[in-house]
Amino acid sequence: AAPRSAPRPAPPAMTSDSPAAAAAPPSAPPPSARAVATVNPIRNLVQSINLAPNPEKPVLSLSVGDPTVFGNLRVPEAVSAALAKAVVDGDANGYAMSNGAVAGRRA
Repeated sequence: AAPRSAPRPAPPAMTSDSPAAAAAPPSAPPPSARAVATVNPIRNLVQSINLAPNPEKPVLSLSVGDPTVFGNLRVPEAVSAALAKAVVDGDANGYAMSNGAVAGRRA
């Protein structure tokens, strides 16, 4: 039989001011110790920036969900047409070469 690994230590207790505690619904299991210890330096940096929005420009939030549902980031028609043509033609099925498709490298 294979040897068993040592049991994992219990995760640290969540405090009411921890982000994980605020995000978890009451019925959710507690986050793992790794999740609690995970730090996102980019998020910390972005959240520390304090900028006022430009009153002459509309705000486009890119931080929550899919911004395309609001219709502000439409795919250009030429891109949609090229994608549809590639699907119909069947020329782009399968894996690309490891160094990339020739047409893509030329573009």
